[in-house]
Amino acid sequence: MLCCLTILLFSCAGSPATPPKLPESASFGWRLKDIAETNPDAAPDSVRTLGFLKSWRAEYTGPGVANVDVYALKSEAAGLEMTQKWRASAQTVTVFNAKYFVVIHWQTADNASATALVGQIERSLPGSQ
Repeated sequence: MLCCLTILLFSCAGSPATPPKLPESASFGWRLKDIAETNPDAAPDSVRTLGFLKSWRAEYTGPGVANVDVYALKSEAAGLEMTQKWRASAQTVTVFNAKYFVVIHWQTADNASATALVGQIERSLPGSQ
């Protein structure tokens, strides 16, 4: 019995039940304003089709406004496919690692400040260091 409980505990330990620890701030004056779990139905069709465990939206303010949508992945393969199928759009970047698919969209920020925020978020993801 104890063995089964131990296995269950360790199998759940790596599950992304919580969002990654996003940076509180980044260069150019970016500040994390809020982060909250989002409704799975609000995810884009391409993300819902491939599947994810949970999702969150963070908002950054500073030299502009940036929304960061974070999707905890069911598998690394799903994240890779999301990256390949994502439709590019202006002022939007996607970041992917083994556990998370992240969409960063900014408004009214210049390229240098947006690049600083994207880099800081990317470095904050587990396993990115």
